[in-house]
Amino acid sequence: DTFAPLSLPYSEKYEQLACLYNRQFGGTWRVLDSRLVQSDAKGSDLLAVLPLTLPQSHPYQFGAHMAILNGPNGAGLMFNLQHTDNRQQSHLVRFGANEGRNYLGFGYFDEELKFVEQGSVAPLDIAQSIDLAVLVHKKSYDVLVNGQPVQRDIPLQYNGGKVALTTWFSTIAFDDVYITPVVT
Repeated sequence: DTFAPLSLPYSEKYEQLACLYNRQFGGTWRVLDSRLVQSDAKGSDLLAVLPLTLPQSHPYQFGAHMAILNGPNGAGLMFNLQHTDNRQQSHLVRFGANEGRNYLGFGYFDEELKFVEQGSVAPLDIAQSIDLAVLVHKKSYDVLVNGQPVQRDIPLQYNGGKVALTTWFSTIAFDDVYITPVVT
């Protein structure tokens, strides 16, 4: 299952796909109604990895529109994945809910797959759909919700690599996925 590599700028609206070209790690990913839907609400950190490798020290913005269909609002983005087949040495920005309280958490998975939280924003008003993006600089990243920065200058642990969509115990529909280079 080799996928043709993508190039920047990249955008996908899931309107005209002949096949799903994201490498999947867990979950049930399908294109339904012009959206990429992950329907397994029993798994954590389920991934759909885009076949694109971003070079180190190459600023970019990665984002997607996410509609929560079922579960505790668990949807997010993984970026600067250093491995093509697991979360080891990667960054994560993800929505979630705990005891009815919505939050946005961000951090990275280290060499032993331990998640190191770099921060969180709570409480957070999460509607049925929301836009999430990261603006990745050379040494740090910013987190944007609905186009507005909610946290800036978070230190990067890893540079370059793959990007992925992820879910956490939720059924989520992704749309308007994009990766654009940033000129600094």
